[in-house]
Amino acid sequence: MKQRRQFILIGALCAVLLLLPGCGRVATNSDLPAQPVSAVTPASDASDVAPEAEPEEDPYEGNPYHISGLTLTQEAADSANGDVTLLGRLAPDAETEEGYFTLSQLYDLSDGRIAALYSLSDRQINISEGDAWDVASVQDYLALYDWETGQVEQTVALPEADQNTFSYVEQSGDLLWNWTQYSDGTMTALCYDSGLNQVTLLECSGELFGCVTQDGAWLYYVEDGALMRRATEGGGEGEAVSLQRHFSISYLDGLFSGEDGTQYAILYGMAGDLQYYDAVVNLDTGEFLYLRETGAATLYADNGVLVANTSPLEGDDAVYTVFTDQSSATYTWDGEEAISLEVLADRQLLFYETEWSEAGATVRLGLYDQAHEPVSSTSFSMEEDYVWLYGDPVVLPEENALLIAIQGESLTLYFYRWDYTADAGGMEGLEVSEAVYADPLIADVTESWDPAYFQPQDCPEELADLRAQADALEEQYGLTIYLSDECRSFLGSYAITALSDHDTVDYALEIVAEELAKYPEGFFRQFQGQWLEGIELYLAGSIIGIGDGVLDYAGGLQTTKGNAIVLAVDCCYPEDLRTSLHHEISHAIEIRLLFSDTGGVDEEVWNGLNPSSQQFGDCYTYSYDTFGYEEFYGFVYDLTTSRDVYFIDTYSLTFPTEDRARLFENVMSGNSTVDWASCPNLRAKLNYYAECIRAGFDTTGWEDVPWEAWLEEDALDGAA
Repeated sequence: MKQRRQFILIGALCAVLLLLPGCGRVATNSDLPAQPVSAVTPASDASDVAPEAEPEEDPYEGNPYHISGLTLTQEAADSANGDVTLLGRLAPDAETEEGYFTLSQLYDLSDGRIAALYSLSDRQINISEGDAWDVASVQDYLALYDWETGQVEQTVALPEADQNTFSYVEQSGDLLWNWTQYSDGTMTALCYDSGLNQVTLLECSGELFGCVTQDGAWLYYVEDGALMRRATEGGGEGEAVSLQRHFSISYLDGLFSGEDGTQYAILYGMAGDLQYYDAVVNLDTGEFLYLRETGAATLYADNGVLVANTSPLEGDDAVYTVFTDQSSATYTWDGEEAISLEVLADRQLLFYETEWSEAGATVRLGLYDQAHEPVSSTSFSMEEDYVWLYGDPVVLPEENALLIAIQGESLTLYFYRWDYTADAGGMEGLEVSEAVYADPLIADVTESWDPAYFQPQDCPEELADLRAQADALEEQYGLTIYLSDECRSFLGSYAITALSDHDTVDYALEIVAEELAKYPEGFFRQFQGQWLEGIELYLAGSIIGIGDGVLDYAGGLQTTKGNAIVLAVDCCYPEDLRTSLHHEISHAIEIRLLFSDTGGVDEEVWNGLNPSSQQFGDCYTYSYDTFGYEEFYGFVYDLTTSRDVYFIDTYSLTFPTEDRARLFENVMSGNSTVDWASCPNLRAKLNYYAECIRAGFDTTGWEDVPWEAWLEEDALDGAA
């Protein structure tokens, strides 16, 4: 039953293909009639009695595919150039007796075959309901259609997926890979050749997922910042790819191949100046052919061709630089509507643009060859208001034609055939020019660091006694502490170095033990639960800013890693450690309050405790580039002799959270620079913060809490 179902459904897909004229093939039993067919089952009338001699009426007469929602046609579209023919429509609720049918993708195989990915489900899934996929029972299939014979040659049922797995199909050359990721983190990949014969079963951990070369021989992936490769046949360990400069890789964005078969990788990662770059690397030599700051262009590989999209975020111009086997060229589009690019299986370039209006949509197409010469262009109209290209267009072998699927706002799929005419000119409004960059393809990078340094390591043996002290603090307070080489990492927009001098780390641990003892018993264990997994404290060396809008060097930072709150403090100068530690704990408190019933500090109330400005609204710059507006400097404690102050320093004027952290560190560190008794505005802000903490924490057993030193007794009782 399952096999029959597969052939019935793929027939619906191939119905569109089989109607194409001019194939020069012998008709087969799978051919459809040339006239339009709408698959609707006629209703029966119970009052009618059929004559005995008359055979039973076939409800699917004229529709051998038994697909409800499929309409086949040969309607000529009113096109600007070349013959554009509407071959068929597939409704979003298409179904058979076996279930609902959804076409996901067509794959263009270079030997005259077309593969299709489709699914059967027990309920309609291609609708706008967000939970449709969650409640439907779905089975995916691959099917193979041979263009020369007009036959469906093979169907394959893909591994069943459920709510705990994730599965998809990608094409690499003439190979199709069905990747399935399981809930335990493992992955499998079934590889099918152009005949849908299984040729490889690749099993690996989820971390090994990457990109497969077009010949299917090698899997490239990223592990601990390094580019690795392993053969797809069999198992075995991966081997590192040697690069000609320091580069810690975050993502492998694709592979492509040159005319001579050389393989290249598109990478995103960090260079020796601890800044992020996009890169193109020769996988044989490790040579960098491209190294530019992230954002200079969006690089991607499509059918073995490298494309750099340098379109600005604002404005109408779209710019694609395409590197084919022969040469490179830049395509610039200045039209009002957005233009997109698809690289076809034969490496021709198809640009397409859709203009939407209430009167209907207009589709414009432009075809260019590998030498960047125009082949043809056309345009045609559709009745749908909004339309978009659905999947990749398919090259119809030896016919100078493309099969193009377009989906409309109604979610109906429309199949068009475009018989393009050679030497018919390019797409109007699309300019082709020599690829020239205003800045070098290889950026001038100062090799200050090897980013591989920032891969965490075990604590060295010579600090084993200090590791034991840290373990004892972890047990006592309910947090996690990292020492020395354990701290090497990238946290948020900062690079964390290790501090491994025994005496300095020993002194830092002594200070940390003294300062943690100032908090109420069980305080840090309250950072566990309600989606939080506690505090991780890094006793680090330098904390180096590596992103935009951050400090060059920070005394401390707070970020998140998974569901854990991460705090890092610079311990190179222990005399500053006390204030840095409490400052970052304040930021952790802010995160914890967000997960409480109170929802955190009420910023409207907080701003009411500050001076206001008609020019700036509130007083904060919300940027680490500007330490406060000069208008408020008269209210800063260390800039005025007046006691009518609201801020400890100008850093307090960057963000409200930094303002509160400055107050908190000052009252907690034991070396306060503030005369709290004579600063009522500072006391009012500190006390409101203390009330917020009381409201968001379980305060059982809290006595003599340092940050509540100025809080009135009645306020303390009300907040408890």
